[in-house]
Amino acid sequence: IMNQIIHLQQAHPMVMLRQDMLALFTVPKNICKTYQLSAQMSRRLFHAWVKEANKYDEILFSFYALNAYAETYQLTTEYLQNDVGELALEFRQIRFLSALQLYLKDANRRHDTGDLKKLNELLSWFDSFFEDGRNYTIEEFIAIPGVENLTMGMLSAFRDNYSNEDEQIRIAPVQMQFIERLPNESIRTKIIDDLGMEHLLKKTNNHE
Repeated sequence: IMNQIIHLQQAHPMVMLRQDMLALFTVPKNICKTYQLSAQMSRRLFHAWVKEANKYDEILFSFYALNAYAETYQLTTEYLQNDVGELALEFRQIRFLSALQLYLKDANRRHDTGDLKKLNELLSWFDSFFEDGRNYTIEEFIAIPGVENLTMGMLSAFRDNYSNEDEQIRIAPVQMQFIERLPNESIRTKIIDDLGMEHLLKKTNNHE
């Protein structure tokens, strides 16, 4: 099926515009994850379908399709040292989510809650996406550029790295610090209820 699509795209390049092809790889629910493709196959398809990919395309592909968090963290950090214009917010969000994934992976490997200095840096970055001290209405919150990917990406980072309850109990106090910073009460409450955070925190306290 994949080869058929490649041949179709090459024979009839206007069937799917370049941006349509790019979008297949650079969203959370991308074609690589849907079909559980290997990194090698993902790269092959990406470069076959997305002609003359630029650095921006590569960053999105590395983050969403390959989960190459160390690479995307390094690249976005380098880019943010310069004036990247309207891409700055998106790069900052990707840098934050990449750094959070790396932090949580390291914390889980060490069976603790991670480096406090790094955690405080991540919390500061997360705070920077919202206006200080402001409580957003649901409409205002939804209107924040990139907020859906930011919020879901934050929650996904914890889910990806802490899959069983014992692990979730250990990291619950850290996850709660991020959830509490979401500047809309109804969204915070729904997430806390959906994830059973009060139950996890109670068990965390019992383990101490």
